[in-house]
Amino acid sequence: MPQLVQKVVQAPVDSLTLHPDNPRTGNVEAIKASIEANGQFAPIVVQKSTKHVLSGNHTLLAVRELGWEKIPAVFVDVDDEHARRILLAANRTHDLGSYDDDQLRDLLASLDTFEGTGYGQEDLDELLKVTGQLAEQATDFLTPFSHAAPAPAAGAPAAAAPGAPATPGQDDAPSGPVFTGPPNPIHTGPAPYAGPGAPAPAGQGAQLPPPPALAALQWVVTLPQRETIRAALRHAQDTNGLETGAEALHRVAVTYLAAVGVEDPSAAPGGSQDAPETSSDKSDDTGSEKPANA
Repeated sequence: MPQLVQKVVQAPVDSLTLHPDNPRTGNVEAIKASIEANGQFAPIVVQKSTKHVLSGNHTLLAVRELGWEKIPAVFVDVDDEHARRILLAANRTHDLGSYDDDQLRDLLASLDTFEGTGYGQEDLDELLKVTGQLAEQATDFLTPFSHAAPAPAAGAPAAAAPGAPATPGQDDAPSGPVFTGPPNPIHTGPAPYAGPGAPAPAGQGAQLPPPPALAALQWVVTLPQRETIRAALRHAQDTNGLETGAEALHRVAVTYLAAVGVEDPSAAPGGSQDAPETSSDKSDDTGSEKPANA
């Protein structure tokens, strides 16, 4: 089969006609948006003898609505039977293709705007669900704000690297207080042992502080909302020298309540700014947009 395309010409829009047998229903508005954002990057294909469009019927409709007088086109010199095969092939070969969902998701996520692509935020959100990214991101919302663990105090032994052999004898070292005085006689009496290293009676000795009450917080937000929230937390953390993203989130909330004149519940009697709420709170906060996980 010879090469049909000879050259691209600027064809008068009014001289071209839609193919009467075209079974395809296209989205003219989406094509118009693409042309306005990206320009006309592919010529339409026209049967030379009839001026019927074989590929690009809805593109012709779009440029007519945009007021174009000419359109890039290639004319092919084929008979009517051949023209109908081209008409079918131009549509069907697109239908037979498919997408790599992971690659499409990454490509969409790399864009600053979806303008002129035919895609929207809801499409990316759906791909995040289909490919499992939505679930994987559910627990990493504050990960970028975590600081490295504090360095050990001066004189403290350094932690062994994973897989490193233990220091000779360190596994045999006692975990409690070590008595360095003269040896004690063997304890044989019925009374409990009260020598060095003996446990303190209940209620005596150093008492451990009660564990803090913790609450789990999780939202589902759109990707633009996530970036806004991250920027606010990062600024609060860096500006105030806070250790964790949770502290930054609390600081942002306290600052907002103070700005709008609403009382901070954790500062009220019985509340504590240092201790989180005692009840577990897992909620989904979805806005008008279809959400993507933060």
